[in-house]
Amino acid sequence: IRKKDLFVPIIYTTSYTSFAIDAFEVTAFRYLNKPITKDKLHKVLGQLDEYMGQNSKKLIICNKQESISLCYRDIIYIDIALRVVGVHTKDKTYHHHIPLKEVESDLNGDMFVKIAKNCIINIEHISEFTKRDVEMDNGDILYMSRNFSKAFKEKYMEFVIKMSE
Repeated sequence: IRKKDLFVPIIYTTSYTSFAIDAFEVTAFRYLNKPITKDKLHKVLGQLDEYMGQNSKKLIICNKQESISLCYRDIIYIDIALRVVGVHTKDKTYHHHIPLKEVESDLNGDMFVKIAKNCIINIEHISEFTKRDVEMDNGDILYMSRNFSKAFKEKYMEFVIKMSE
C-alpha cells in the first residue's frame, strides 16, 4: 500500500499485539486490537473522517500572476517579513503580499498555532521545541515569543492527546 500512496491512512487490525510493530513500520493511522467493539470502531472512523477532511482543506496563495492551492498538511509554517508573507512547504516557499491576519483567518485552528507575532506553524510538522525555539521537520528553527508560549504549549498538548486517542 505504501508503495502506491505514502499518505493513505491505514487502520491496522489484528488479534495479535505482536503485530503492533508492523503497524508502526507502515505508519498506520490507527491500530485496533481485536475484538473490535462498535464504540472503538466508530471512534476511529470519526477520527479518520476528521483527518480526511483536514487533509483536503487548502490555502489559496496568489503568487505574482498565478494562484497556487496548498493542502494545509503540506504547509510547514507561515511567516511575514517586510509585509511579505512566506508560506513554507517542504519543497518551496511561496511569497505573497497580504496581511498575516488575513492568512491566519483562513487556516484551520486545530492544525496551526501562532508562536510569534510574525509566525504561524503547523503543529504536525514540529520535530521538537524548547522554551524559546521550535524546530520544524524541515530543519528550520523558529523563535517562540514569550507572549505566545503558553497558548502554544496548550495547543500542542491538545494535539498530542488527540493523536493518542
